[in-house]
Amino acid sequence: TESRTQPPPLLSEADLISLMDRNGIGTDATMHDHIDKIQRRTYATKNADGRLEPSMLGLALVEGYQRFALEEGMDLSKPRLRSQMEEGMAA
Repeated sequence: TESRTQPPPLLSEADLISLMDRNGIGTDATMHDHIDKIQRRTYATKNADGRLEPSMLGLALVEGYQRFALEEGMDLSKPRLRSQMEEGMAA
């Protein structure tokens, strides 16, 4: 039998907040605004289980960011970049 790579599990808002906190993205005051914004812009929507599911637009953006990374060497889809930007603004 062939084994297939499984996509990572979908995240709840709590999961996403935990990842944002671990990666230094946002503050307690702005994290919920970030999550609200990705839903308003339809990058992701909540499914019936309350988990954030990427939309076709959200997937296309990540694919575009990854293509940019191959061509320019900067992956805009990785949390490290956002964290570095926020650190630079705080300095």
